[in-house]
Amino acid sequence: AQAILAQVILCLFKCMLWKRPLSVEAMTPAKTVEVTPPDVLHAVSNEDVLRRAQWAARFPLLCFCEPGTEKEPCRTTRGVGHNGSLPYNVKFMWSYPILTWYALKYLKIGYMNKFYVDDYPNGSLGAIALFGVLSVLVDAFTDPAMARATDNCRNRLGRRRPFVLASAFFVPVVLILAWLPLVPAGLGASLWFGVFHIGYKLADTLFMIPMEAWGAQLTPDASERNVVWSYRLIFQSVGVLFGVGIIPVLFADESCLSSPADGCVQFPLFAFVFGIMHCLGCLTLFYYGKEPTLSQLEQLGGAKVVQDGFSASDTVPLLMSTAMNWPFRCLMVAQITKAVGVEVPMVVMPFLTGSYTGENCIASGQLFGYLVIIVLCATLLAMPFWKLLSNNIGVYRAVVVYEAAQAVTLLTFLSSGYDNGDCSATYTVMFCSVFWGLSNTGSYLIKDLACDSVDYDEFLTGGLRREANYLMALEFVPKFMNIPGECLPFLIMAYLGYAAPPNAQPDCVTDVNATSLNVLATSVDHFCHAFYSSELPGEDLCSYTRTCADVVSDGVNFVCLQAKGTNGQCGVKQNDSVMTLLIVCFAVVPAFFSLIGLAALWWYPKAARTSEGQQSLRRALDKIARGEVVEDPWRPGGWSVAAREAGPHAGLLSYFWSTELRHAVCSDAGAVNYSWLVLRPLLQVLMFASLSIPGFVIMVWSVHKLFQDEGASETPLGLMLVGISVVGVWFNGMRLWAAHEVQKQGVERHEFVDAFNVMCAFTGEARLSEERSGTTTVEKEPDMHPEIFGARREGPTELSEDNQEDTK
Repeated sequence: AQAILAQVILCLFKCMLWKRPLSVEAMTPAKTVEVTPPDVLHAVSNEDVLRRAQWAARFPLLCFCEPGTEKEPCRTTRGVGHNGSLPYNVKFMWSYPILTWYALKYLKIGYMNKFYVDDYPNGSLGAIALFGVLSVLVDAFTDPAMARATDNCRNRLGRRRPFVLASAFFVPVVLILAWLPLVPAGLGASLWFGVFHIGYKLADTLFMIPMEAWGAQLTPDASERNVVWSYRLIFQSVGVLFGVGIIPVLFADESCLSSPADGCVQFPLFAFVFGIMHCLGCLTLFYYGKEPTLSQLEQLGGAKVVQDGFSASDTVPLLMSTAMNWPFRCLMVAQITKAVGVEVPMVVMPFLTGSYTGENCIASGQLFGYLVIIVLCATLLAMPFWKLLSNNIGVYRAVVVYEAAQAVTLLTFLSSGYDNGDCSATYTVMFCSVFWGLSNTGSYLIKDLACDSVDYDEFLTGGLRREANYLMALEFVPKFMNIPGECLPFLIMAYLGYAAPPNAQPDCVTDVNATSLNVLATSVDHFCHAFYSSELPGEDLCSYTRTCADVVSDGVNFVCLQAKGTNGQCGVKQNDSVMTLLIVCFAVVPAFFSLIGLAALWWYPKAARTSEGQQSLRRALDKIARGEVVEDPWRPGGWSVAAREAGPHAGLLSYFWSTELRHAVCSDAGAVNYSWLVLRPLLQVLMFASLSIPGFVIMVWSVHKLFQDEGASETPLGLMLVGISVVGVWFNGMRLWAAHEVQKQGVERHEFVDAFNVMCAFTGEARLSEERSGTTTVEKEPDMHPEIFGARREGPTELSEDNQEDTK
């Protein structure tokens, strides 16, 4: 522990005193040369110097030898000097803002919902569910836009640094003000929560997408990249540990953790401290971090980004290209299961500790903090095991083990139940949390595999680096899964009769002389029941809008919560339906999705599952940088070359799937059937638009119930349907617009063939011939320099019988 602490302090000083590296221009070679992996970069010849300069230009934070100088050896994870590895202080400098972000994020996730519902803001469960849906819909449009903006940013500061600078100020302001509702309770506080919850999602987009994209471009070496993502998980876990565990447990008092309607000072203060730390971390990374600009990347051999009019770098084509990336499709499903398996349980956990486990052994707020500490400590302790496992059986197999372990450990929570005072149920939950934390550690390996998919995309596109687009897409679809995760549990809880803590919570007594009741309290639970049953009109013992009799009619019991106060305090025990819902949302549903992710990994490319496959991809990328013909290392028989100059309508045609392009050119000889491009987008626009009708009906019908005390309104469900409709209409509407432009401009047949052949690298289909006349012919594949990017080298290409008939 002392050695680790000393190393951290050393890293802090190095971050503060670290010298800025040489400029990219000074290290850029005059020509594009073959790139050698960092393990063999040793200065023995002029050619090696050029190779090292090429890597230094593309990855300026790597550390290299400088013969003849007095430069001290870099401190790297390998302990072999500076041979193109990342120094410790670089990894620390990149990871530290992630720590502070997750501290702010999970302080909000862990405590803010319950604070707005149970404390003086007196917010509505229905309103929280509504704004949870609305914020995800905002994400649906801002995430792709941010990924495109940061990947294609031509700022002189680089592609990521400007956004890191902006997030240094935006993130703290939003997440501090979210804890300070400066409006009246009820409707005003619910709206305040909604505005800043959307702001929190925007802060997530502004900070995390550029940061993760920067992490993917820190180094090209697969093993070094694995270390980078393990650093990210460690710092993320520490941030969550402090944000939702250690700091609230040690310094938050009863006014913040369990006492209703009396305000909270500590949580805004915690957010302020974490916000200042986040600002300083981002400013440090902005000042000392270095990255090549987009123009410099294009000069170093990368494909040029075209952004005029309809472009392949637009949001719709980018999302389509990620969906066509074979290994990435499998990871997308696995990432969805991670979102459901980690995010949803964390959202439900504050209610689980108070309503399902009960407060007869440990108070709800304290138990929640203890569970978070247990989970995150187990996550950190398991890091060496998962590193060793991934090194011995490979990253892919380790991800398979992670998915299976996630499902099994979540199901163990079914063995717990309501604690009646003997603490057995509470200890069972703690014990299960240990195993859940041990399995959670493997989640960082999915990001490691995603970086392999980014490299594979560079191969397929002839040199484009689109880290932000892929890492955004890896979180984009899972965020849609957070709609039911953030909406349905709260909405169903309201329907099933969830009862917030009562306004009055007297100490539990059994002495009749100590009470104002005219009945003998035979037990502490009997006393609590009698106390609330004697409520007078206007006394508001349970709620400002519902009487205690209304609460009892929902199946809620009034009991003594023995862990609160000195002798216990009166509170509520939720009905059986609410308790069952909580454990199903926490354990059963996430376990089910983990099993789905496990099944999806079965289709992951076999050639990409080993370290040998990753190295072969790296060698293929080096050859593409020289413009050579390269066989697809992960799809035998496929071929790709460096991308040639795009045609005048390549951006328009990138809005269509390969099947649509093939049908358009193979339907009639000598003519393009434009109807194939219009038909499918039009039908999908009509289908998604029809979803908005029931959505609006549901919203209008139930909006009056949204801000009632129980918040049992169907408005979030209606908004969910409307949101899906809007996203679907936008996506397919853009494709329909592109189809109209294609028909209007009369795009020629040979451009369709070019666009289809470009996609063949993604889909593995046999390419079509270049056709510039009314006759379709099938060319033999050229031996060394095929003209069409994405060509397949399998001898003469044969079309299917149907296509041959169409070709005639």
